[in-house]
Amino acid sequence: MSATEAFPYPIPEFGTEPYWDAANRRELRVQRCLDCGRLRWEPAPLCLDCQSQKHEWTRLSGHGTVYSFTEITHPVHPAAFAKVPYIVVEVELAEQPNLRMLSNLLGTPAAQLQIGAAVDVDFSPHPNGQLLPVFRLSQT
Repeated sequence: MSATEAFPYPIPEFGTEPYWDAANRRELRVQRCLDCGRLRWEPAPLCLDCQSQKHEWTRLSGHGTVYSFTEITHPVHPAAFAKVPYIVVEVELAEQPNLRMLSNLLGTPAAQLQIGAAVDVDFSPHPNGQLLPVFRLSQT
């Protein structure tokens, strides 16, 4: 097994299966509370605003802005040696204020990245076949 193949990957479990299934269809989906309408990432069994257990998986546009980011320069896993440096980005998604998710930003060096930059979701394959949501600077 190569170092790239050994890189950790998500295991769809504990109610996250619809998120990962959607990613494999190149869709970004999050939970939406059926009582108060609040969107949430990361998946949870109940709404943090109204404590409802009722939700559905809602498709998002995939547009957002960079809220925060960091450049990883030291590998934290043996399989990451070939990946450094890479950027971890916190993206505020367009559909709701404070709806944020963490991912990687591809295709842009940290020196060219700014807080507030427009980004769009993309999907990058893991060697195990799972597509992972990542972001790229918006071309529009």
